[in-house]
Amino acid sequence: MYGARFLPCLLGGLLTAACRTDGSGPTTGPGSFSASWIGADTGKLSAAPRAVFCVEGNHLELIASRGDLGVGLAIYPTAGPDAGTYEGFDPAADTVKRPGVTAAARWFTEREIKAYQSDRGTLTLTRKGEALSGTFTLHLRKVAADTDTLVLSGRFSGVVPGPCVPDTVSPPDSGQ
Repeated sequence: MYGARFLPCLLGGLLTAACRTDGSGPTTGPGSFSASWIGADTGKLSAAPRAVFCVEGNHLELIASRGDLGVGLAIYPTAGPDAGTYEGFDPAADTVKRPGVTAAARWFTEREIKAYQSDRGTLTLTRKGEALSGTFTLHLRKVAADTDTLVLSGRFSGVVPGPCVPDTVSPPDSGQ
């Protein structure tokens, strides 16, 4: 239920995080985040992450952005953000897998906004007190183009999630 609905929010959050220039964008917390990718395109990102744990929906959002580049992870634990291995899945095709993880990456070029979403892979999460750390390797495919793919690898450490901001996006009208 949350997987297919959450990916547009994750991509939208990545766009918003990178586009704010008035200082009103999301605040970052402690910790570090780094990722690199190879495949149809190559690149890397190192930035302070923004992380929140949402009790409603039981998921952890972890977003890192710098300039026009953003990477986000949505981590779906069984009960809470506990240590363990999380299986990557395609949020557009699968229901939420617990424990599971989805990812999105986006950046701008002179001609387009490139957007990728996960379809498989793994994330290993560790916890020390409230601080979370992890490593991941996820396979991503370009949104609306199954032929362009990336392998996204990275790590984060010392991330302390804050509270979830209430969802301001209404669910799609079901026509009822």
